[in-house]
Amino acid sequence: MGGDSNIIDMAGMEPETDREYWLNCLAEYELALEEEFLMQPGYGFDDAMIQLLKFEIDECIKQLT
Repeated sequence: MGGDSNIIDMAGMEPETDREYWLNCLAEYELALEEEFLMQPGYGFDDAMIQLLKFEIDECIKQLT
């Protein structure tokens, strides 16, 4: 895959691995959010990306509850 490898493909997921999948997604999104907060405004810091990551984290949490 070239470019952005953050695309998640659930095709072929086994039902018993769903929880593990969402836990992994949550960890990846939390790490990406932390990295985004470490960036300086104007040098990669992107409020739209932060909002998207927060949304994705919320979606992962919904799937886990």
